Amino acid sequence: MNRSVFLRPRSFLASRRQHGTTMLEVLITIVVIAFGLLGLAGLQAVSMKNNNHAYYRSVATMMAHDVTERMRANRTAALGGSYATAIGVAAPTPADVASTDLSEWKKSLAANLPSGDAANSVNGTVATITIQWVEGSNTTTFVTQTDL
Repeated sequence: MNRSVFLRPRSFLASRRQHGTTMLEVLITIVVIAFGLLGLAGLQAVSMKNNNHAYYRSVATMMAHDVTERMRANRTAALGGSYATAIGVAAPTPADVASTDLSEWKKSLAANLPSGDAANSVNGTVATITIQWVEGSNTTTFVTQTDL
């Protein structure tokens, strides 16, 4: 009798011992990919939150420049205190240029920033503009000073 007929190849025996290994590898791969996608989703959420914060800061900066330019255009009234306002004070009724500017500015702040409000003060020729808004549960304050 020929002995080679009864011997099985080594590759056949090795494949019988590893039965189900491919399924385990696929399951581990799915778990690793799932954790990776969860991490990516978390990263995207944090990125969107930070982008929103940056947007509000940009709006506050533009609004501060807006009122600064209005004050510079009406410098005499600004130096006289006509542009002075405080946080929590309602926008004045438009009666002159300064009160019209403040009214439009405060309304724009309320429309563009969540709970947006502001205060202005002029000391000598230095104007201090404080803009405040609410982000989530935090109140954010932006303060800038400029020479009129």
